[in-house]
Amino acid sequence: MVNMSIGDKMVKVGLIRNGNTSGTIESIGCLVTSVAILIAKSGVNTDINPFNPGTFVEASNENDGFTDKGKLRYNSVSKVVPNFRYIGGVNLREKSREEKLLLISQYLSQGIILLLKLKVLQREINIGLQ
Repeated sequence: MVNMSIGDKMVKVGLIRNGNTSGTIESIGCLVTSVAILIAKSGVNTDINPFNPGTFVEASNENDGFTDKGKLRYNSVSKVVPNFRYIGGVNLREKSREEKLLLISQYLSQGIILLLKLKVLQREINIGLQ
C-alpha cells in the first residue's frame, strides 16, 4: 500500500484508480506519481489542496486524464494544474552521451523541468530533474 504523509496524517493513496481501469497508483502509477512530485517541487500554484499524487490522480480522473489503459494523457496535466504544462517529448536513444548531456543541460538552463523515462531491465523508471 502506498501511503503519503500530509501534515501529521498518513493517507492511503495506493488504491486510487487511474481512470476507468482496474489499475491503481500502486500498480501502474509510477509516471503519474513522478509528474505529481515534479509539480509539487516546481512551486506552481494548484487549486488542489492538499496536493499529492492521490489528489492529483483524482483531479485527473475528473478531466479525462487517463487513456482506457490507465496511462497518463500528458496534455491533460494543464487542465488540472494550469500553470504547469507539458512541452513535448524528445527521444535521446540515438544520441551520443555528449549530445544527451548537452541537450539536458540546455533544457535545465532554460528552467525547464525534465522527466526522464529510463528503461532498466525491462522496467521503466521515471526520474525528475529540476
